[in-house]
Order: sequence, then structure tokens, then C-alpha cells
Amino acid sequence: EIVPCIPLTGKGELYIGSVPTDVGTPKSGDNTLQVIGGDEIRVTYLDNNTQAGEKDVPRKANVKVVSTASLNFTLGTYESKAVAAFIGQPLFVLLDDADLDKSLGRDTQAVKIVARYRDLEAEQAEQDQGGSLEKLMRTEENAKRYRIRDEVTLTLQEMGDGQVVRTGRFAGNVDLVALREGRAGDLQDSVLSCVTGDEIMVSYIDERHINGESPREVQAAIVVAGEIESRPMATQYVVADPVVRAKKNLVEATAFLELGRIFKSMGLVKGAAERCDSGLTHADAVLRSQENIPTSLTEEAFRLKWDLQMTKEDFDGAIATCQIFSKLFPRSPIVDQALLGIGKIHLGRNDHAKAMSVFQQIIALPNSLAKAEAQFRIAETVEAMNQPTAGRSGNPAAAIPHYKLCAERYPDSEFAGESLGKLIDYYVETKDYAQADDLLNQIFQDHPDAQFLDSMLLKWVIVAYRVGNFSRAHEKCTQLLFEYPESRFAEKAKALLPRIEEKVKAPSAPTEKPATTAPTSTEG
Repeated sequence: EIVPCIPLTGKGELYIGSVPTDVGTPKSGDNTLQVIGGDEIRVTYLDNNTQAGEKDVPRKANVKVVSTASLNFTLGTYESKAVAAFIGQPLFVLLDDADLDKSLGRDTQAVKIVARYRDLEAEQAEQDQGGSLEKLMRTEENAKRYRIRDEVTLTLQEMGDGQVVRTGRFAGNVDLVALREGRAGDLQDSVLSCVTGDEIMVSYIDERHINGESPREVQAAIVVAGEIESRPMATQYVVADPVVRAKKNLVEATAFLELGRIFKSMGLVKGAAERCDSGLTHADAVLRSQENIPTSLTEEAFRLKWDLQMTKEDFDGAIATCQIFSKLFPRSPIVDQALLGIGKIHLGRNDHAKAMSVFQQIIALPNSLAKAEAQFRIAETVEAMNQPTAGRSGNPAAAIPHYKLCAERYPDSEFAGESLGKLIDYYVETKDYAQADDLLNQIFQDHPDAQFLDSMLLKWVIVAYRVGNFSRAHEKCTQLLFEYPESRFAEKAKALLPRIEEKVKAPSAPTEKPATTAPTSTEG
């Protein structure tokens, strides 16, 4: 990286500059110095004129890259620190040490985790034997005596996406189980046995750090607070009124649904399923009621039931619930949402025939508010059905009429922009630039205030560049940056603009001939 330096004083005798560093694979010219542990950073400056009259004399300085390790117990996201450990739930460990990133793949590192408890009898005996001066000099922490209840060796894996992993962050988890009374922990198994009040300690030897290459022990500790219990607690009274009782069950089912979603976001899949099952108990109590309650409460119970089933990933159960609901309440305003849920599940499972049938049912509903999305999903289904496979070539043109139908029938919907984008991408892929240009012109006439015009401007840049109309490409690129500076496509436009300006300034730049090289991605 080239680092600009600025004068530190008015006389200009001392200059200073800086460059940020990051753990990762090298990317030249991005104003960031990508490093890994053990690298050496070399700074070179050319002295233009020395006292001896020499020219361009290189001046160099070297510094070694080291990483000082940190070790923490975290929540399931590996972002926030955990304040306590709970029996029956996994305990997550995060190690930050870029020195351990030694390959392009996912490196691993073993750490030792122990469950220990204070031996109060040994502490008391030691205090009784020690003299008064020794008692005064000894700190309280040093006076504590611990015994190991159980221990495991946990292999942490480097975090990251893709085939090349350069993060220096290592994560893993261990299950905590309750130790049966009168039994010792099994030191050979992969779970950590403990009881409430134990201290869980993880340790790691940091071989290289900011103070040198003398090994230092890094530790983190957390206390076992008991078995986790997050269910809503309330005194249960007998509710005589069936309507009040149904509302009470719906409130509790909603609470369990939110708890299930929270547990799922933390990676606690088992806990999420347990909360969802509790919520389903309350929702089913409303659905099975033989008493006279408003239809709106029954509909709400169905909605909660399939949301709970989706959260616990019981997709077959969610499909069955949606099918029963659509039969019982065919005129309900939320029946189209139930059908959409069924169709999306079938589409996610690549059951294209069933997905198509469900989406077409929504189109046939007289007053559905989900027709635009249903038409768009039909186009997606047709596109998925015509993807190339080992036995046959694909047919990308098959879905185009369906995307076109979605844009024409539902021009004000949120799916109109995506459908039009699919059409333009198809014209670009098939090199039908004239039709792509005509459609873009029509889009800006028919949708002058649409929210998707920033993406259309970027597509127009690509089309104009492809046909060699660099002046139009420059016009649309600068329009995108001026009118939509916060757009997610702005960075792409900034990257393309210098290439376009070079073509515009070229003395013999073609205006309508196809370009030899062109940007290729409009959404990437």
C-alpha cells in the first residue's frame, strides 16, 4: 500500500502517516494492509536528496506483526459476552488470536475447559495451620483452594465464510450436564459435568504476543447459575369466560413464540423447540375449544400455530395447518398468506409442481392482496424448473413471460421492480441490447417515482457500455451517484465510473459499436 504522509509541524521537517491493518487475504490498492500473525511489515521511503547529494536513497523500517490473544465465554452469536452458564445449555467459547491463522483453510486450536469448585475444608485447615503474619500477607484469591470436578479438551474452529478463511477468530461450544449425586465427572467424555455454583474455567497458552515470545496463560471464567428457566411465570386461575380464556391462551402462545425466536437467534435450537411446543399447547387449546368464541380468535390461533411450527422448523406440520385453515376459512383475508407460506415451503423443497399449484390458487382468489407476490413466485418457480441439469440444458427464456406479466399486472407492487430487473438481465444475457434500452426508457416514463430506479440506472450503465455508448453510460452513472448517493448500488457505480471516463476521453472512442470489455454484474 502507498501511504501518504502529512507534515506534523509547520516547518515540514517531520511527516506522519498511517494505514489501517486487518486480518485477511491481501487486496492491493484498497488502503488497508492485510496481515496475518507472524508477518513482517516493511516500510520503504525514497530519500530524494541526501546531505551527500545522493538521489532516491531507500530508507527502511521493519516491524513484526503479533496478536495478543483474548478468550471469552459468549452467547450463541459469538458477539456478546455471557454473564453466566446454565446446565442443560451449550456454553460458547471465542478465542481471538491471529497468530493461529496459519493456512488458507479453517485452522483449529484446542483449549482446556474445567469445571471446578472450592474446597472449603482445605481452606479452613490451611488457615488454622498458618501463622497470623502469613494470614495477613496472603490475599483472599490466593487463599482459595479448588478441586477439579470435570474437564474436557475443546477443539475450536476458525470462523469465516467461503473456501479462504482469514479471520483469526476461533469458536466452539461444549454441552453442560448436571452431575448426578454421588458420582464424579467422566474425564474422557465430551460433555462437562457440573453443579450449580461451580466455576467453569477455560485456558489457552499464548505463545506470541505484544510482550514477546514468552508463553503466557490466557484464561476466562464463568459461574454456573443453575438450570435455565425462561418460561413466563404467572399464578394460574380458572377462567370461566371462554372468550377471556381464549385471549389468555393467545397472549401466552405469542409470548412463547417470541421466546422461541429469541432462543433460535442465539443458536439454542433445543430450547427454541421447547418454547414453541409450549406455545402450541396454548394455541391448540383455542382451536379445540367447543365453546362459542369469535372467529377472529380462532383465525389468530391458526396464525400463531403455523408461525410456531415454522420457528421450530416443523414444515410438514405448518403445511397441514395452512391447508386446514384455508378450507375452514376460504374467505378470510389472511388465507392468501397461509397459502403463500405453503407455496414457499414447497419451493424451498424443490417441489415445483406443488408450489406452482398453490401460487395459482392465490391468483384465482377474488380479493387477495398477495397476487403480486404469487405471480412473482410463479415466475421464480418456472425459472427454477428450467435450470440446467446434468441431463438437459436450461431454458432461461421460459420464466420471462411470467416476470413480464407480474410487472404489467401489478406495476405498483414491490415485485414490479424485481420483475423488470429480471427482464433486463435476460435481454443483456442474450445480447438484445436494443430491447433492453427500449425497456429502460419505458420504465423511467411509466415509473418516475419508483423506489427501484437506482437499480435500473445501474443496469442502464451496463447496457450503454456494452453497445459502446460511453457518453450515455457516463450520464447514467453520474445520475445514479447524484440522485441516489445512499443506494446499495452506489459503490458499484463508483468503481465503474473511472473505466467509463477513460472511454469517454479516448480520442477515437466508438459511440455505437459493442465494447470489447464491459462490466458484467448489475446486482453483484
